[in-house]
Amino acid sequence: DPEKYRQPGKDLYPGCISEQKIYEQIFDILDKRNELAVFNCYNRDIELMKHLCKLSERLERTIVFEPESAYILKQMSGIEVPMIELKNQNSPAYQIEMKQERIAAETIRKNPGNYLLQNSYANILTLTDFDGIKGEYFHLFGEPLVEGTKTWKIMTNVVDKLGWHFHSFSNLYSFSHAYPNQLVYLIERINAKSVVAVHSKHPEKLNPVNSRQY
Repeated sequence: DPEKYRQPGKDLYPGCISEQKIYEQIFDILDKRNELAVFNCYNRDIELMKHLCKLSERLERTIVFEPESAYILKQMSGIEVPMIELKNQNSPAYQIEMKQERIAAETIRKNPGNYLLQNSYANILTLTDFDGIKGEYFHLFGEPLVEGTKTWKIMTNVVDKLGWHFHSFSNLYSFSHAYPNQLVYLIERINAKSVVAVHSKHPEKLNPVNSRQY
């Protein structure tokens, strides 16, 4: 019943998933497995990247980020992580000057089960460096965002050609997004005077109490 999601409350309804549950699912998939683990995340979601760093420690894997994401993580949180060497790319000066450890694809190929590797859609063809080895691909709210689009099909085709398992958590209320009942709770809690709904096909269904909705 969709209407139940509009009843204000902090708790999740049965069948909904929390961010922590997603991390636990990733752990369960990778625990005691030797496949290469690749994730595609939104590199400005610092909390997500920090959680993935902790997850890599639990899995006893080395987490490896692309240089751009490694730079953002260092600047925003002080966490230094190893970086994947991206071939045939003109790196900006700030990346050249970064002191973090650099790991080549050839090194990862030798012991793929030891790594948790970030890969953005812009660099998805670099995954062909790992052709012939088993892999698990986790789409964690990185680009492309919308299932069924041309870029989404390109991404899944690459993963399929590699023969990897594809895991997607993108089209859920998760990773910095709230469930509808939580939004209603927050609006009522702060006694909002005005409400502007975004990221919604049917904003009128929010129908906040004692608030003017635009």
